[in-house]
Amino acid sequence: MAKLKIYSDIVDEEQKTFTVSMGGPEGVCYKDVQEFIDAIPEDDNVIDVRIHCCGGDCGEGWAIYDALRRSGKTVSATVEGECSSIASVILLAAPAERRYANKNMRMCLHNPAYEYLMTDLPLRYTPDKLDALITELEVQSKALREEQDRILDLYVERTGANRKALQALMDKNTFIDADRAQELGFISHILVPTTAHRLRKRNIKSQTNNKTMAKPKPQAGSPAEKKPSAFARFLAKAGIARAKAQVVTAADGNEFTVEREDGDPQIGDVAYPDGTYVLDDGVKVVVEGEIITDIIDPEQNDDEPDPIDSMDDPDEIRAIIAELTGRLKEIDPDASPEENAPQVEELQATVEELQATIEKQETELKSARPIVAKVNKAGGMAWLDATIGMRSSFTPTNRRFVSHGAPAGGGQATPTESKTQKAIRERREATTAKREKRGKK
Repeated sequence: MAKLKIYSDIVDEEQKTFTVSMGGPEGVCYKDVQEFIDAIPEDDNVIDVRIHCCGGDCGEGWAIYDALRRSGKTVSATVEGECSSIASVILLAAPAERRYANKNMRMCLHNPAYEYLMTDLPLRYTPDKLDALITELEVQSKALREEQDRILDLYVERTGANRKALQALMDKNTFIDADRAQELGFISHILVPTTAHRLRKRNIKSQTNNKTMAKPKPQAGSPAEKKPSAFARFLAKAGIARAKAQVVTAADGNEFTVEREDGDPQIGDVAYPDGTYVLDDGVKVVVEGEIITDIIDPEQNDDEPDPIDSMDDPDEIRAIIAELTGRLKEIDPDASPEENAPQVEELQATVEELQATIEKQETELKSARPIVAKVNKAGGMAWLDATIGMRSSFTPTNRRFVSHGAPAGGGQATPTESKTQKAIRERREATTAKREKRGKK
């Protein structure tokens, strides 16, 4: 991970050279940042931008923003102290889900301005001089308004906040804190001090007698973070402050929202509503407590075939479908949709799988009818069972068939669990385990 520290004012290269030559503080210019990016090894794909900056030159700030955006790297940004003026534009080079801030950060939103007027003021003001001065000021005013609109356009695009609300803050040179910055969408995560975070975790652990649930670990390289406030989550659900969140549609048409501006959802992302979503490619996304806790690739289960696939008795499958359909009708009508949804979804999915299995078996049976006719002609199922249950142990001096499966000493074989019975039992055990797990939560 390459760490880019922006701890000084944003200045152009000429001003930086002059200031340093006069013994003043060293600023940050576009050339510094571009050289930093060029020096990053190709196999290092992350840039971690740390900001404590009051702002500065707009042109240089935009150039730094563009350099970070076109770097091809994954950019994260953390406000460590102040992030004002054009520095707020640099912050927005990181996607929404990778923008962090310390609790005591501050940010000043204001309209762009000139420190001094770029005019050649005369000693005497004739009408012609005044007209020329007015023309020059109008040109500069127009340029400032265009720059103001460009900054405001970026704010709206990258935060999802209301344009008029942002303009009102800029008109008043407003300082905002971390909570307000999060509500407006400038940042998504407020960092918790490491020592306080550890103390809080230890206190909770002792108070709950060590009965704590495992929480998803933060991604490698990302600092400890505070979950967005309830108000921020409300704004996100309403689409006010989190306009850049992704809405993902599962294979069954259900939708869930992920607070991630770009890239695929990852474990640890804020998402809602809770549930398990199966995507078109078979990937399962598990959302618990408004956090993605697991992403299951379908290839992980290739060695565990579904018991339904091994069912071989269409009549028995139809009986199970009738039983499951009956359970669907027994669902508590007074319960809320959220309470009934997991049961209904599970039962409907099972019925659909069973129906698909019947269709598959009927297709296979149609193609196997010539084989069935030959088996019947040879002696039917008795002959087939006897043939399958025997193996050949041929030697040059002896050839005989040895029956397998009969108990030692003769007599009837003890009935064993059929493939269909085993599939039904495994399905019921899996369903029972899910209900017990849901009940414990």
